[in-house]
Amino acid sequence: MAGGMTTASNIHTASHPELSSAIIEGSLDAILTFGEDGNIATFNPAAERMFGYPAAEIVGRPIETLLQGERRTGGRDHAKMDSLWDKLAADGKNHECMGRTRDEEALHLEISVSRTTVADTAVFILVARDVSLRKREDAHTRFLAHFDSLTGLPNRTLFEERASQAITQTRRTGMVLALMMLDLDRFKEVNDSLGHQVGDRLLAAAAKRIRESVRETDTVTRLGGDEFAVLVTNLADATGAATVGEAIVAALNSPFDLDGERIITSASLGITTFPADGAGVDVLLRNADRALYRAKAKGRNTYQFYVPEMDAMIQSRKAMERDLRHALDAGELCLEYQPAVDAATGEITSVEVLVRWNNPERGRLPAREFIPAVERTDLILRLGRWVMREACTQVKAWRELGLPTPRLSINLSPAELHHRDLVAEIVKILDEIGIAASLLQLEFSEEAFLLAVQKNPQGLARLRQMGVGISLDDFGSGVSSIEALKRHPVSRLKVDRSFLDRLDEADEGETLLGPLVELARGLGAQVTVESVETRDQMKEAQRRGATELQGYFLCRPVDPEVLSGLLRAGNLYLDDAVTGFIGRNTSGN
Repeated sequence: MAGGMTTASNIHTASHPELSSAIIEGSLDAILTFGEDGNIATFNPAAERMFGYPAAEIVGRPIETLLQGERRTGGRDHAKMDSLWDKLAADGKNHECMGRTRDEEALHLEISVSRTTVADTAVFILVARDVSLRKREDAHTRFLAHFDSLTGLPNRTLFEERASQAITQTRRTGMVLALMMLDLDRFKEVNDSLGHQVGDRLLAAAAKRIRESVRETDTVTRLGGDEFAVLVTNLADATGAATVGEAIVAALNSPFDLDGERIITSASLGITTFPADGAGVDVLLRNADRALYRAKAKGRNTYQFYVPEMDAMIQSRKAMERDLRHALDAGELCLEYQPAVDAATGEITSVEVLVRWNNPERGRLPAREFIPAVERTDLILRLGRWVMREACTQVKAWRELGLPTPRLSINLSPAELHHRDLVAEIVKILDEIGIAASLLQLEFSEEAFLLAVQKNPQGLARLRQMGVGISLDDFGSGVSSIEALKRHPVSRLKVDRSFLDRLDEADEGETLLGPLVELARGLGAQVTVESVETRDQMKEAQRRGATELQGYFLCRPVDPEVLSGLLRAGNLYLDDAVTGFIGRNTSGN
């Protein structure tokens, strides 16, 4: 036939030795033969490729050179080896064993052995297939079934198995077992602003720190997202659990340096113990989660033990969230405004917007009594937009009445700050209501500002370009970076009240307040001294060069009608009689 193809009749007429040789030479499996002395006699091309030996080099060497975990150079136990190969040849099955290449690379092999006789001499034929890839895939599958691929920690399935075994052992020993749950504070903000790759690196680094904070016999697992669990066994009492909890919280409180990104975070941790807090893994996990919730309510960056009263607290918070959703729809929320005044003239220059809830059962509630219940839910975003829209609408109403229009100072929660549509939503509200961006001032905590600088610098720049004021609240109480303030300037610094408290105690306040004011001026920012509660504090703030004052001595938060009268008057005279009147006739913060 054309092309030199071999016909069926050609194959049938080919000699058997030639056909056998062609099959062996063309096989994809390694085929080698050896005699009763165990020395290799033939070695096909596939065997050369698999083991890395040229046939000329390996022929004549012991078969154990390829199939044993070590090289054999001494004498051999022929009887023992003959018995092994006879047994493998007799059972006719495939077997798995370890092989080794010329370059000392380990191989997982699947082999079959047969025995034949050639010229009255016994010959063993070994066929080998490399199954290393399959073994690795099987091992990876088993790993994924019990371990977290990102951190390498045990997953929930393996954790629960180990916890069940530990509970059984603890029953026998009479010791104490602690189960802890923790998560990274504000991890979502890191993920949303810096991206999932940075978030994943943070999780891996955090897992390493947690693992290093406990004993080798303890189990750390990643339950999902940024949530981890720790199983600590063989404790004499709950004091040991507190020691471990403190170590974990401290380890996660130090900044993380991740490929040029400096991430500042912390952890909240809940602790429950066996046998005191529950008899099973599910109950302990649930109680540890409740203790974690309590740690967050306490301000984060801490640990809390489970106490039975938490069940009632959790239910109360859930009810609070449900009722607050209803309150938004039912018009039960309202705003109060606390003026800040020019330190020299008493003119009202801005008003801080404070949300209140006219609860049908509990009366008027300040924000601190219901905001913590919704900070980690989508409701905080809805509430924040309602506050901004309502306050902007009020400013427009004052303007239409011909009253002076002060800046609106609105606090942003971290969840709002890092929401990807924040700038677009602010622009939409301002355009729809029809007020200038320069009338809006957004207040950041120091921690939130640093996170925004790290994760959303473009958003900060866009807000400044629009004319929106950026205010740093409680300045001096946190960890603000002067370098960050230089690169991302703010329009106003609100000095923490602690610097005024010190005026009544010693000269320390006088020493620190002045330099803080000078620092703010050097950064091109105005200075508001907040929480002014006495005449002496007001006078000292004026003497030290503050540009704006705010506090109960001047005016408590008031409703829009009262503030309308103050705006009509034009200023708050810095006089005891006037401020005393305002303080007695308005509601508390």
